[in-house]
Order: sequence, then structure tokens, then C-alpha cells
Amino acid sequence: MSQAHLRNVEEPIFIGYVPGDPTLPPLDDAIPAPNPAFAQNKVVDLRTWDAVALQVEADRFNPSDPFEPFHLPAMPGVPTEKVATFTGHDPSDYLGAQAGPGRGRGPSRPRARSTLSDEQILEVMRRTLPHPGRPIAWVDLGYRNGGLTLAGKEVQLRDLWDMVQGAGGFAAVCSTRKWTSVAIALGADTSRLTNASHVVKGWYLRFFANYEKSLQSQELPS
Repeated sequence: MSQAHLRNVEEPIFIGYVPGDPTLPPLDDAIPAPNPAFAQNKVVDLRTWDAVALQVEADRFNPSDPFEPFHLPAMPGVPTEKVATFTGHDPSDYLGAQAGPGRGRGPSRPRARSTLSDEQILEVMRRTLPHPGRPIAWVDLGYRNGGLTLAGKEVQLRDLWDMVQGAGGFAAVCSTRKWTSVAIALGADTSRLTNASHVVKGWYLRFFANYEKSLQSQELPS
């Protein structure tokens, strides 16, 4: 773009790339090599996939947190007792502890991350869920020091399974937008934990989606 009209400028000034500029190296006309990050792209036929299968497939390709092995604190470099100084919130509030009467508690981070693979979790569900009322032990899922908590209490995964199945299954709960109702039934305070429905839905996908999908495949006519 010529700016020869500028005051005290004798020659045109060009902003950006100018074809034929001798001060720049020539551009390579060759097509760049494909990005290996996209080599695992998978084409799916939406006519043959249901909501559960699509969500499970999408979760497989979600990148994990690269910093998780370092066990970094929630606010690196900030002592727990100083969190309120930096955030304006009570430290116990920030860390998910009970901060006063009538105030709920958000889901805390798991005290021990599950070491089981998706296939191993599926086997646990196959042994447990066919028996009505049988609780699902967190230790069987690889949580050695206690499981996930909601509103200050350890989540009963059996209740989550029964609620969703009673409402028609994963796809039905998604289509009717009942995840918030499920979260409230589990004890979530949605006035404080505004993403409770997303949290509970994620738990269901993590622990039950593969099992529900296997049941649906068994119901299909051969």
C-alpha cells in the first residue's frame, strides 16, 4: 500500500509483503507437508452413530492435561491462607470446603485419580450393575483414598446410574436437558456450582457410557 502522500516522503512506502521485493527471500510454492496432529482424524457416518457413541469417541481424542503429573497447586506460589487476598474469596470457599451454614460445596478434585483403563471400568460395571441396588465401590474403580465428592459427600455412582436410566438413558437425559435435575438430586447446589450439570454428565460418560453402549448393542437384532 503506497503512502507517498505522507509529508516529507520522497519514495513510496509499502506496508506488508510486496511481490518482487529483493530484500525478502523467495516464497516456496510447494504445498507444505500435512500436519501429523490430524493424521488420526476419523470419518464417522452420523446416520449410524448415536449420542453416546459420538461422545465416547470424542472423549478419546480430548488432550489430557500435560501438567497433571506435576500435581501443581490450584494457584502456584500463593499460600492457602492468602488465597482470599488475591481472589477476594474465602480460602475454604476456593478449595471447596464448607464455608458456612446453608452454603453448598462444589465437587472437589479426586483425592486419588483412577488408574483403571476404560476397558477395566467397563468390566467393573458388568459385574456390578446387573444386580439391582448393589453399590459401586470407588476402590474397585482405582480410587484408593476415596472417590469423587459433591456437596461435601462422596458421590454414590449407583444413584447416578439409576437416575439416568430411570429417565430413559443418556440420550434421553441430554435431549430433555435433565442433567441439572440429576445433579440436584445428587446434592449439588446449582446456585453456587453453575456447571453442575456438566460435571455430572462428565462423570456419567466416564464411568457408564461404555456400559450403556454395550447394552444397546446387545438389544439390536442380529
